[in-house]
Amino acid sequence: MILRTFVTLAAIVSVSPAAALSCLRPDAVTLYEQARDSEDAYYIVRGELQITGPVDEPDPETGEPGRTEARLLGTMLSGSGFAAPFDRPVTIVSTCAGPWCADPTGQKGLLITAIRIDEDGLTLEADPCSSNMVPFDHENAERLLACHRKDECLTDSDF
Repeated sequence: MILRTFVTLAAIVSVSPAAALSCLRPDAVTLYEQARDSEDAYYIVRGELQITGPVDEPDPETGEPGRTEARLLGTMLSGSGFAAPFDRPVTIVSTCAGPWCADPTGQKGLLITAIRIDEDGLTLEADPCSSNMVPFDHENAERLLACHRKDECLTDSDF
């Protein structure tokens, strides 16, 4: 009886809110395809984010997103790859999914990002799963370029 109670309690604890959010591993090809197929217009940029204003955290209780000003420096995807220089201000709009919130400062280091082009500027949507920010690595970049140039779109889940 004690063992059964312990197993039941362990099962309840393992289904706590900390274990409930399940994110897929970020993938550059998926990010590219979602931006390409969207009704919105996007830039795909390889670069680094630099926070230029106060960090505004999203509010998980009200659902109000956070807005943090930043600068994205790097190169934009063009017909010849990541070749066009990119140095523009962006607004990071960070959101929550229930109690899980995006880090408004984004990921550190070199990233591949999808930047939405809005009437009033450029927006990087930051969700708790970092769907629009993928850490740069050469394999991810090569698969993204094959998708862009040859329509050979292999995601991480294809391996």
